[in-house]
Amino acid sequence: GNNSICRGSSTTLTASSGTAYLWNTGATTQNITVSPTSNTTYTVTITNGTCSQNASITVSVQNAPTASFTASPNPVCLGQAVTFGNNSSTGCFFPALFYTWNFGDGGFDVSQSPSYTYTDTGTYTVTLNVIDGFCGCNNVMTQTVNVISCSPCSLTVATANVNPLCNGSCT
Repeated sequence: GNNSICRGSSTTLTASSGTAYLWNTGATTQNITVSPTSNTTYTVTITNGTCSQNASITVSVQNAPTASFTASPNPVCLGQAVTFGNNSSTGCFFPALFYTWNFGDGGFDVSQSPSYTYTDTGTYTVTLNVIDGFCGCNNVMTQTVNVISCSPCSLTVATANVNPLCNGSCT
């Protein structure tokens, strides 16, 4: 099994060359699947006939990066660019983040903080997948962007005839 996993993931540990197995979890199978929330050492006693041997493996748990972004403006007028402010942070010790943006209309980007212009009105689900290149963990955030039609304002100025003799009380 993998001895380093992302928080929230699992890994399968395998013992070999035995006819009976006893893990410190109480399992008695050759393979166990574990999902530790912190660094954990697992031990197994492997028995083959009259021979017994102990083995151990430590599973290290890595923090996933945090995916976080803003979309501005939102709502946005059709034809106007949306700027995505990326506030993501690394989860491991090395700040090597990779980004994959899905804008919900078939458009994609891999830059850190892209701008994007939609070609149709509607409600789009934007997805940011952040991958930490050091430990391989990832995190996803989604947000809705509303693209609306913003036609130029056209105001009609109405004129009113006021009879100065009525003083507002004519019937």
